[in-house]
Amino acid sequence: MGLREQAAGIAINVACPAQVVEGQSYISADFWNDVRKLIRERHPKIRSVFPMTGASGDQSPHIQFRRRAEERLWERLGISQTEEIARARIVNAVD
Repeated sequence: MGLREQAAGIAINVACPAQVVEGQSYISADFWNDVRKLIRERHPKIRSVFPMTGASGDQSPHIQFRRRAEERLWERLGISQTEEIARARIVNAVD
């Protein structure tokens, strides 16, 4: 049986802090909210996603190189940076 048939929950450990949305005046789960949504869309039987932040003292989820090109891509796709992190980095790795 594959992941879709067995798991009711999943733990995901990422060695990166969830701090893309910074300096805003609202409460946010940052990219983990988008990860939860995408996991539930792709794997309907998984009802629980347990996010964990591993050792990541000097890591950052922020794009460091080709930032303008990435921003244009997000604009064309109609997604945010947190959605891109969830889709391209975390959920695709889970799949």
